[in-house]
Amino acid sequence: MVNKAVNEPALYATTFGYSGTDWDYVLELARERGGLRGLINLEVCEAEVSSILAKAGFTYRFGGVLEWILKTMEMVRSLS
Repeated sequence: MVNKAVNEPALYATTFGYSGTDWDYVLELARERGGLRGLINLEVCEAEVSSILAKAGFTYRFGGVLEWILKTMEMVRSLS
């Protein structure tokens, strides 16, 4: 499942039932604002994300989760 999520991050976004997923909300917000520039700072490098996960005690499928987070950040950057 981790490999599938890494390959298709938008399909594995948290779902909120009939109201959609996290990704749906990101897309809606980007459309409403004409992008996401100035709203969120995504200038976080891989080492910083890795450090945050490690400090939080995250160990289960660490590599896959790290890759998923980095890909989703890239998807959000593309909307800016």
